Amino acid sequence: QKLAREPLYFVCSEEKNLDEIISQVLQYRVDGIIVLSATVSSQMAAECEKTQIPVVVFNKYTVNNNIMTVCSDNVRAGWMAANYLYEKGCRKYAFIGSDTFLGTSKDRLRGFKDALYEKGIEKCEVQMIPYTYEAGGQAIREILSKERKTDAVFCAGDMLALGAMDTIRYEYGLKIPEDIAILGFDNIDAASWPPYSLTTFEQQIDGMLDTTFNYLSKKLNGETVSEGIELFECKIVERNTVS
Repeated sequence: QKLAREPLYFVCSEEKNLDEIISQVLQYRVDGIIVLSATVSSQMAAECEKTQIPVVVFNKYTVNNNIMTVCSDNVRAGWMAANYLYEKGCRKYAFIGSDTFLGTSKDRLRGFKDALYEKGIEKCEVQMIPYTYEAGGQAIREILSKERKTDAVFCAGDMLALGAMDTIRYEYGLKIPEDIAILGFDNIDAASWPPYSLTTFEQQIDGMLDTTFNYLSKKLNGETVSEGIELFECKIVERNTVS
């Protein structure tokens, strides 16, 4: 609507079906394609370039010379998370990521472990699980079952953090942040609810959307604009789960 165009929505249940869906989209003679949280193959990107249809991959880090990528800087966010927790006095870390959004979680974990390594810390308990509240609870059970005491958990999504928090409090009787600090990601509405008051990361969604639509607008107007990767830094929203 911002581009004075009618949107068409296609849902892909598995990333491996994305090329097939884009092939269907091309039959509609669309003006542009925005792909959310998935990766476009090099073959399909080349096909879109042949038809001169601009493609933007939104919030999924993708290296491809034929398409535009607009994404949060997840590696840097992970690096920021580790430094933030370290500055707060935490020394024994765990990471809960999602295999539902594996690429994004891996990027955040990479930055997190890089920062820990810079500080001489090599141990970090890692759990990769489905992106659900229940899975967050199960992940923290696995972490707390280890002999090594954890005093900080970085969760790659707020829903995982909320599940972990309730399990920590109501099953183990531990206090947050006195016993364990919890840092989330995404700043969903529930993160600000008083029972949670979760310290978390916020993505620059508005800025990412503006960049996406500005790119498409210029392409549709015949202006010369180069493809590439536009990364947006995330910010920490401080509440009460890290002290």
